[in-house]
Amino acid sequence: MIATTEVEARHAIPGCSYSIHSSSIDDLDAGRPAGPVIKFAGVGDRVLHQWHCDDQMFGILINNCYVTDGFGKRAEVIDSKG
Repeated sequence: MIATTEVEARHAIPGCSYSIHSSSIDDLDAGRPAGPVIKFAGVGDRVLHQWHCDDQMFGILINNCYVTDGFGKRAEVIDSKG
């Protein structure tokens, strides 16, 4: 039988923030910073959703995200792979 060893570690809960910017992932890919933070956007506006966590040990994966018009029409924003 293989011996087991109990390992215990404690980590602080990371501080995370979420913001929406007038920007797109294309801007970040091109090395440009995210645009200004916005509070409102219109249909068709390009926006960048940005999550930031202080601790590199933890991360977040958003998947299966969609928007709906309230009348049964829905559009996928983020697929099952994130």
